[in-house]
Amino acid sequence: MQRRAPRPPWIIRAPSASELIRRACSARFPRHSGIRTAEGGRAARIAAYSQATVMNSHASAANNHEIRQGVVAVVLRDGRFLMIRRASGILAGGAWCFVGGGIERGESQPEAVVREFAEEVGAMVRPVRKIWEFQRADGRLLLHWWLSAFEEQILAPNPDEVSEIRWCLPEEVLALPDVLGSNTAFLLSEACREVLASHREGSGFL
Repeated sequence: MQRRAPRPPWIIRAPSASELIRRACSARFPRHSGIRTAEGGRAARIAAYSQATVMNSHASAANNHEIRQGVVAVVLRDGRFLMIRRASGILAGGAWCFVGGGIERGESQPEAVVREFAEEVGAMVRPVRKIWEFQRADGRLLLHWWLSAFEEQILAPNPDEVSEIRWCLPEEVLALPDVLGSNTAFLLSEACREVLASHREGSGFL
């Protein structure tokens, strides 16, 4: 019998509605609390059902609509991340973020990383491994974060997409105005800390 591959550590499966109801009922009316009335049990079930409905609404929305997927290139040099400021007139114009964009039909994630990096900053990059994943709260956008190797090259930002580029320490990125929320979440994640630690130790992950 073929075993299922283990789920990557960055993917967390949400509990089902029935499991949420069971947890809520247990928390509100524990076995030895002395509350045994039918009315109390009914109230608990109603409250738990409401909570489960709200928590699963985003998942339902995602099931009813196609999930857009994108990639993000995480590039480090001397402990600094390559950041871009998005050009005005495009989606999230003026915001600071890592290089990245949508995956086109028929593309693999690494292929999308290479293409987006070339399109936005005019240089080549080599995707090494996927390190993190971010799903928007409504469930309709999924971003795949790829640690990428960058050999010293002249960067040529595409003015239609990028107004400015900087190499920033993590704390400098967090201090920038209008950093995209997914980028802030990554910088505060365990995945980011592990990447920085490996980079400082010169472990050769690139």
